[in-house]
Amino acid sequence: MVNVTARAVGELRQRTGIGIMECKKALVKAAGDSEKAIALLRQSGALKAMAKKSRATSEGIVMVKVDGHGAMVEVNCETDFSARNKHLQLFAQAVVDHAWQQKVDDSHVLLRDELEEQRLALVHQIGENVHVRRCAIVHSEGSVGYYVHNNQRIGVLLAAQGCDATLMHDVAMHIAAFNPLVNNASDMPESLIAQEREIYRRSDDLKDKPPHIAEKIIEGKLKKFINEHSLQCQPFVKDNDQTIQALLNATGAQVEHFVRYEVGGAVN
Repeated sequence: MVNVTARAVGELRQRTGIGIMECKKALVKAAGDSEKAIALLRQSGALKAMAKKSRATSEGIVMVKVDGHGAMVEVNCETDFSARNKHLQLFAQAVVDHAWQQKVDDSHVLLRDELEEQRLALVHQIGENVHVRRCAIVHSEGSVGYYVHNNQRIGVLLAAQGCDATLMHDVAMHIAAFNPLVNNASDMPESLIAQEREIYRRSDDLKDKPPHIAEKIIEGKLKKFINEHSLQCQPFVKDNDQTIQALLNATGAQVEHFVRYEVGGAVN
């Protein structure tokens, strides 16, 4: 076997943008000749895959694995047709399995070595850019549940205490549908409250209002905003006559925290 130096690998990586392991394998096959290695990378489709790297990936799927703790990943591609491709599904499953096993929530770490090779092969196979956008790991002293919408574009991981499987599923499904920003009203970030306050203050509706009246209106709007975006205050998706808090209180259950992914959605 040809002894390939780290410097040679680094130089090839700099020239091509290909991962370290791919560069090393190509150099070994090319007996250390960088030009031949580049030709091999072309033949394998690796360079073509890199060329696709900058193309937009606005479609994709969310994949979840729960067994004790939970892992969730968002894998993006360019079209919803490819999102349904069985090979992309298998790749997403491999990524979430690895994230769950290693308890890794950093997509850059996940794509080292073997999974990056799988990603490049998939890009070559389907002819589209494929990107692991984000991943999450959720633990709980109680239990972890999940919900994935049938189109695989929305997924939820939920950590809770005192929830049976049905309640866990229902609350996770509610989070998927209502997209709360926080668990409790007290969790709402002050920066977001200040941002909303400024938006209301600049509203045309308040221009002719006396300052003390305008402030009361603003505070009322803020309270409504916080309640509408706090899980505990939201009306339950399956029964609008009770809030999530009332639903949980009926059995003594508590939500610890949750993570919600939607393909293309904001990254917190």
